[in-house]
Amino acid sequence: MNGGPQHMPSYKASVLVNGAIFTSSDTFGSSKEAQNQAAMRAFLNLTWPSSASSTPTEEVGATKPQETPVTRLSKRQLQNYARKNNLDEPVFTIITVGPPHNFHYKATVVIGGKSFDSPTFFNTIKDAEQGAAKVALKELPISADLFKKASILVISYVISN
Repeated sequence: MNGGPQHMPSYKASVLVNGAIFTSSDTFGSSKEAQNQAAMRAFLNLTWPSSASSTPTEEVGATKPQETPVTRLSKRQLQNYARKNNLDEPVFTIITVGPPHNFHYKATVVIGGKSFDSPTFFNTIKDAEQGAAKVALKELPISADLFKKASILVISYVISN
């Protein structure tokens, strides 16, 4: 979006990456700068542990997820990663602790000869497996194909005062 006087426009941009919109937090003198910052916010959100400064501004066409400490797609993404990189399917093992009425679970996943543990204990086996898968995805090398296959749409706009 373009704003400001015609002789000195200011730009803001948004990028849509796999259904999540990331918007530049500042205005810039060129649309390219605004697009770069929006793309950088998306990149940081997808590659670094979450932080308040790099979260998507909104979800497109998605229902609000229930409160859960992990992303539900991590296990499936890890399985896809294994298939695309000609690795054996990930193997999950579970550690259960606590009394029967209050079990807690921690998972370990082995993929490509490396093992990755969930960061903490979870209330469900599914969440523990998702947590371990998320850790593995952050630690495993990213292939260049990942960025080619991501669904990305750049939206640029001028800010009006």
